Amino acid sequence: MGNLKRKIRKLKKSSADDGTGNSQSAELDYEYRELIKNATSLFNSVNILLRKPFTSEEIMTHSVSGKAGNPKLTPKPKFDSVRFELLRKLCMEKHNEAAPSAIT
Repeated sequence: MGNLKRKIRKLKKSSADDGTGNSQSAELDYEYRELIKNATSLFNSVNILLRKPFTSEEIMTHSVSGKAGNPKLTPKPKFDSVRFELLRKLCMEKHNEAAPSAIT
């Protein structure tokens, strides 16, 4: 898990430095695509990819929208948008028949 976090930090830093980060982004995309190449459903793909860039603690304490599902509850903070958008993009490419809202 730590290795992936380092790659993401390096990718963010590289993107900020040169404005592209294309080679590292392509490497990370390839790594994630390999993880889900045999996934048979959207649920399986999301389940596999969610556990790579996010820790178990983040999964338990964050939400996709950052809004409370019930007005009586306190809203949880949103997932990191960069990591979540990568997950969403790869899942939609693999399962293009699914609606984007299905990933939530």
